[in-house]
Amino acid sequence: MSRLLMISVNDRGNLGARQLVAEAKLAGHEACLLNWGEYRHATYEFSEEHDSPHWHDSLDRYEELLTELRPDVVGISYRSSMFVPANVLGGLAMTAAPKARIIAGGIGATSDPKGALRWADAVCVGEGDQAVAGILAAPRLRRRYEGALTRDLDILPFPDYDPDTTWSIVEGRVIHPDGRLDNDIGAYPLLTSRGCPRACSYCHNSTIHALYKGQPYCRQRGVDHVMSEIRWARQRWPLKMLSIYDDLFTANAEWVLEFCGRLRTAWHCEGAIGDIGRPPRFWCMAHPSYIRRDVIAALVGAGMEEICLGVQSGSQRILDLYRRGTTPEDILRAAGILAEFPSLAVKVDIITANPLETPADVRATMDLVQRMPRNPRWKHGLSRLQVFPGSGLAVDHGLTQADCDALHTDRQEFADGLFRGAFQPRWYGWDLCAALDRYDAFCRFRASRDWPADKGQLSDEHWMPLTRWLDEGMP
Repeated sequence: MSRLLMISVNDRGNLGARQLVAEAKLAGHEACLLNWGEYRHATYEFSEEHDSPHWHDSLDRYEELLTELRPDVVGISYRSSMFVPANVLGGLAMTAAPKARIIAGGIGATSDPKGALRWADAVCVGEGDQAVAGILAAPRLRRRYEGALTRDLDILPFPDYDPDTTWSIVEGRVIHPDGRLDNDIGAYPLLTSRGCPRACSYCHNSTIHALYKGQPYCRQRGVDHVMSEIRWARQRWPLKMLSIYDDLFTANAEWVLEFCGRLRTAWHCEGAIGDIGRPPRFWCMAHPSYIRRDVIAALVGAGMEEICLGVQSGSQRILDLYRRGTTPEDILRAAGILAEFPSLAVKVDIITANPLETPADVRATMDLVQRMPRNPRWKHGLSRLQVFPGSGLAVDHGLTQADCDALHTDRQEFADGLFRGAFQPRWYGWDLCAALDRYDAFCRFRASRDWPADKGQLSDEHWMPLTRWLDEGMP
């Protein structure tokens, strides 16, 4: 029997890490989870970054915990953007737990296995379900494990949330036992499938599709299995809602319709705790090509409060470059269907700071946004382009994260602020496409006035100079 310490970097939800802890326990091993940092949903920030004031305090607590737990295997699961802290955690594990074998995994390690092997004894590429028991049973590690796909997801245990075997380190503090879910609003994270039918060039799925080429990458859990997990969760936490993290929840329409028909019964199961009279609530993610009126009606009827619509761009050239398989007209058609349900909040995902975009591409996106239905419950899901090593953008276009970071300028902040402004009702009537070309005028306006020092963050949607400039008619 081995002792496993799974570490998740700045992601308290970490369904993958929790899944592996559950599978290790099922195989008879000791296993525990360390959430090193967390994502702050309210502020869109990570708690543990190398330039934060409590960074060194958190690392001290981490070393102390390694000495206390004495793991045989340390697994570090991380995303590509978390490579720096993962690297530091791996290096410290070598000194604080010198007998431990260190293995890297997650999409960060899968995207850049050579980078992971700079500080890890081994790397697991792809899914780790079929590999974890063998790794823990073996006396030594191979350098590389290529995880096989688990075809029948219903054989897997539910993710592990045992507070007694869960630790968190946040801003230099150790939280244990820790039975919290992935956020503080009472939402249970749920994954009903694995894989995505799309392989968008900016997404990690383009890497995974290539890794499992020719295999059934998209797999769906049975509705019975999902309902069992919902009942299990309702009997353990006073849940207020579900966070459905499937890459594309609406892909299998018939499955979704059955899910909707059975959700209310599972939610109100015998033994549910908390406000048992509250109806189920949930959100999910979707692609414009998979928006059907009957499916959306069923989802809203079952309790869906918000849907994230992957728009990404209004330029056909960029949509093709992203391999989205859609057109601006497809996006408007999907938006029109969603607008038929006025109580539904819609988060419109848009990607900015793409070095391959031209000003005309950016204006096309703003034009599309301003042609979409207007509803105060609709909001932006703005994010700047992140380049995964091994993704289509990296392989086919030679794009790097440094190329994207070079665009993180004041001008980009201005454009991002205008995209956020497009979703504010009081600016619905403004021609924000024209405003995109008036950065110099905005700079003169900003320089002509004094602003409170704490309002200088242009990434804040209430950033004062931009708000005032728009309100005064963009002088």
